[in-house]
Amino acid sequence: MRTWLKRMVAGIVSAGTLMGGGLLMAGTANADEIRMPDIGKTITSLTASAATTYPRELVNGDFEYPSMKSLQHYFTGIDRNRSQWISNGQGGDLAKWSDIPGGLDTTRFGWSSTQTQGAMSEQRANAVELQKATGETTQMGELCASQKGTAIYQDIATTPGTLYRIELDHASRYRIHLDQMQVMVGAPGHEQPVEMTRTSSNKYGDKIGEKSTTIATHSTNPFGNQSSKDDFSHYVGYYTIPAGQSVTRFTFRQVSGVNTTSGNLLDNIVFTQAYKLDYDRNSDEATGQTPNDTATVKPAKTSATGGVKNVADTNASLPGHLVNGDFEYLPDGGWKTVDAPSYMTNAYTSVDPNNGQYMRNAQHSDADLASWADWPGFDQSKFAWKTDQKGGHDQGGLKDRAEAVELQQDSADGNTYAEMVASETGRTIYQNLATIPGTLYKIRLKHASLCKDNVDQ
Repeated sequence: MRTWLKRMVAGIVSAGTLMGGGLLMAGTANADEIRMPDIGKTITSLTASAATTYPRELVNGDFEYPSMKSLQHYFTGIDRNRSQWISNGQGGDLAKWSDIPGGLDTTRFGWSSTQTQGAMSEQRANAVELQKATGETTQMGELCASQKGTAIYQDIATTPGTLYRIELDHASRYRIHLDQMQVMVGAPGHEQPVEMTRTSSNKYGDKIGEKSTTIATHSTNPFGNQSSKDDFSHYVGYYTIPAGQSVTRFTFRQVSGVNTTSGNLLDNIVFTQAYKLDYDRNSDEATGQTPNDTATVKPAKTSATGGVKNVADTNASLPGHLVNGDFEYLPDGGWKTVDAPSYMTNAYTSVDPNNGQYMRNAQHSDADLASWADWPGFDQSKFAWKTDQKGGHDQGGLKDRAEAVELQQDSADGNTYAEMVASETGRTIYQNLATIPGTLYKIRLKHASLCKDNVDQ
């Protein structure tokens, strides 16, 4: 018989020296065995001695990449084949395709679509639509397929025997129609519907606890209005990877929408995993001893029921992958908001994750070089980094804070990286992750000394 083994916790730590300038460069503090969605590196499976281009975690399940902050309208389409999106200007530019600034990193975007044509100019083959909620910066996906049954999906490298807990938020676009969709999982081309349970309900009041292979969520949103996060209900389902299935397609399929351009809003898609552990359910008192009368099948004791225990039950707050390894999670406006003094070679800031504040370089004089400012919408789970620093050193008359993490920007290319300027010798920056016993992790990073006068260690 089987039970389920929870993932353990590991601390990923980088150590700095007293007042040193050891630099961790962007995009490189990552562990290859775990998928880094925000970094998008190809994974090397060390246990299998084989390389794969498939991620091991869902990528961009919150649909926040690419950011729509520069767009004037509330929706866009993402054409991953051409690295373009709908720029959504005014008048004749309302639905105009244009190149995404800086290009689209498909490993960070994650999503593909089965759509092969569109009813309108904004619906290209393989295009995925994103929406913004009314009065919010939150982004979401929309299954507004012009062809019935069209879906968005991701292919993920999976381990046979692994149980996946699938969670998502769903909403109908408008109250005039009950939008419906399915979660379908399986080997690519052979996906089957997964039974999902509604675990929370929106203000419409759909019944919590209902189970079905078709998700349907009523909405109170009037036709023509932009949706709100209050329209969403939450759903949970389970899928076990069968033997021999090393690649699994997780598909989110449109069943019914209000029309060919609107319907089925998705957000906050999350996977968690559990792993099997062998044990003898029929042992005496679950001690592992085989009964003398082995021909008799005894009922299991309470202590050996074989029930499923998910990682999320005990490590709900811990990610299964390194977060923000490129250190690019910044306040809205990025380094322009930080506003570095012009005489500095590099911009810098310190982030206080406990209080959701950052050091804003507001003036050009050393006497008033920096001040602590609130970071609107700061999400500690997206910043992720912590430090065991207990005190702080002066920065232009302002003391750095305990547990604050310093970031810098390269003046040449705009790259963001961390600087370990610990006020006490041997302090670290770190993350705690949910890990899998027996897994080998390959850890890669880039390091540099701050200047030629000292070898930082």
